[in-house]
Amino acid sequence: MFVIIGLVVLSVCIVVGFVIEHGNPMLFFQPVEMLIILGAAAGSFIIANPMKVIKHVAHSIPHMLKGKSFSKKDYMDLLTMLFDILSKMKKEGILAIESDIETPAESELSRNTLLSWQTMKRSVFCVTT
Repeated sequence: MFVIIGLVVLSVCIVVGFVIEHGNPMLFFQPVEMLIILGAAAGSFIIANPMKVIKHVAHSIPHMLKGKSFSKKDYMDLLTMLFDILSKMKKEGILAIESDIETPAESELSRNTLLSWQTMKRSVFCVTT
């Protein structure tokens, strides 16, 4: 919802600012130019990414428009885990967290927080397949 509100506010501010400076607002509405720009962007995205990524992005768009998916508790748990990681790095050195990053599901740091493994995977760790 905030994405849509943000886009509306952005568009209105651009058009109003342009009109205040005595610009013609019809200059913004160039359908052929929009077709060229959006087509080039979509084509470049399709060329640059494998089908798996394209499908993931397509499935993620409704979630982006739906709104927030994390609660305040999720953010607090994430900050607690970040504090634990940084504290461990300060006390034992940066290499001490290597095993926590390599196998986060078995990490002592992830057991200390109330984060579920799925939430932690979406939030912190980049898991490659």
